[in-house]
Amino acid sequence: ALEGGSVEFGRARGRRVVNIVPVS
Repeated sequence: ALEGGSVEFGRARGRRVVNIVPVS
């Protein structure tokens, strides 16, 4: 999982998700 990717994903959802969503 990429920190930047997960962070962006979380922000898009409106949540602070870091290293929680598998972004490959």
